[in-house]
Amino acid sequence: MNHPNTYVYNAPFKERYSENERKKKSGIILQRSSIHLPVIVENSNSSRLHLNNTEYQPPLNQTVNEFIIDIRRQSGIPHNIDFNLYINNVKVPRTKKITELYQKFKDPDGFLYLKQSTEYTWGKFVNTRLF
Repeated sequence: MNHPNTYVYNAPFKERYSENERKKKSGIILQRSSIHLPVIVENSNSSRLHLNNTEYQPPLNQTVNEFIIDIRRQSGIPHNIDFNLYINNVKVPRTKKITELYQKFKDPDGFLYLKQSTEYTWGKFVNTRLF
């Protein structure tokens, strides 16, 4: 079941843009703002929902949990769906700062690449509104 505001990209970010284009994009983000980082969040194959946006610029001091809350709000992900971020197939602890992840795992093109996975946690959504 896809959320009405979702859009599935056909190719990963690295396939849509050349390395030079990606370096230029990340450089512009870093140059424009000393408090935001260039982050790509792509859909994992197992995800139930797909994000309508892959490019994000979270603040340096933001935790992964705060970042997830922002993504959920922007994408309209319902509360009955669990949303997690992964690096190299390892779930990212929600207490980590985005800055820590960026410093340790950023790609040579200047972006931090994360994968997202969603799954239903409280069963299938049922509209309980009475007429």
